[in-house]
Amino acid sequence: MAEPTTAKLGGEATLTEDDRKRYNSKIRTLAILFMVTLLFFTFQGGKLAFFLFIMSVSLCAYLILVVWKNGIRSLKGKRMLNNNVSGSSIVLAGSTNTMKIDVRMDRTWFVPYVILRDRLTRSSGESEVIETSVIPEKNKRGEATYDIRIPKRGNYIYEETECITHDTFGFFEFKTVVNMPFALKVLPPTVFFREWVAFDQMFRGKFNANNLARNLRETTTINGVRDYNVGDPFSRIHWNSTARTGQLRSKEYEKEAMTKVWIVLDRHYDSYNSEDEFEMAVSICASLIEYFRKKDIEYGLFSIGKDTNHMKPHKSSEHHKKMSQHFIDVEADAPFPITEALKDGTMFEKGCFVIVISALRDEQMLGKLGWVQSRRILFGYLWLCEYETYQEDEEWVKRLRNLGYLGYTIHELAELPTLLEARI
Repeated sequence: MAEPTTAKLGGEATLTEDDRKRYNSKIRTLAILFMVTLLFFTFQGGKLAFFLFIMSVSLCAYLILVVWKNGIRSLKGKRMLNNNVSGSSIVLAGSTNTMKIDVRMDRTWFVPYVILRDRLTRSSGESEVIETSVIPEKNKRGEATYDIRIPKRGNYIYEETECITHDTFGFFEFKTVVNMPFALKVLPPTVFFREWVAFDQMFRGKFNANNLARNLRETTTINGVRDYNVGDPFSRIHWNSTARTGQLRSKEYEKEAMTKVWIVLDRHYDSYNSEDEFEMAVSICASLIEYFRKKDIEYGLFSIGKDTNHMKPHKSSEHHKKMSQHFIDVEADAPFPITEALKDGTMFEKGCFVIVISALRDEQMLGKLGWVQSRRILFGYLWLCEYETYQEDEEWVKRLRNLGYLGYTIHELAELPTLLEARI
């Protein structure tokens, strides 16, 4: 369990220049009040003067004691998100999560309540202040909880938490700062779909024979013995069978069909009509890798921007982790259109499946995809369009499919399961 982080003494150390001026002004006011009542009692006398003098002395003594012994100076704290105290957590954008802050003080004298001001900062510089309060209990502890919903993916961090309290009369304000760092990685929202029917047909249906022929690879499971072929490696010779027959025999291994998938994310800013369209593209990519991971299919990523990510198809947990991290950080910052990146296709293996996610509708791009046929690559295009233009959508999808490509038009993320689970 993470140790609570001790707050440094507040008081003057955390006072701004304006706070210091207000603080000194109130002290002068108290001093003037004391002197006035003292002079009034000294020269006027009587019960009224004595009563006012005792009241001012009591008030000053109380406030001096508050400043000297205020419990907020000893405040310590720790935070956890959804009962996670590791100091970091991964959540899904749009999900509701519970942040819990435990505070502890060596003494709770003159601390009727504590206001906690959290600042959640995104890596891009955007920040949000979240304010909550806690009332210390007799055991010198308190607990504050609040729900947090982060709508946008990215890296977020909680840093310093400002803790504020006042004396009972509201005369003085006391502040201190507690450092309770907590890192949040927010994944893009995803949708679940059971099957991608057209994809399944490609590799197990009408395109099965051709695709298997170019994607077969051998496993380590021996399926039998065959005659020796010139060029077979020495390790492949089956010595028991060779000794029994008197002729060189080689091991025959089982073969498996390896469908390799490349996901291509268009990161050119001008390809999208809005930031929401790009966010939808990222969410679709994240949804696809979850599907391929569930189906135990090797998947890779081709993403060009200020930083180029060329992750070759794989299906390990580390590969999935790296790709998920990329979808947390990725921005629409490519210096050139996706058409330039796809002009030759040399980065893709022969016989693989390439699926492009973009909001770009470019007839010229289709003319640059000659490598798809020459490299025997299966090609798909998920076209994003926030605005429904049915006639244009149908024409564009028909154009793609006439060329032998998989084509879809997507207006919102929620449509993805319906589109991919339907037969075309």
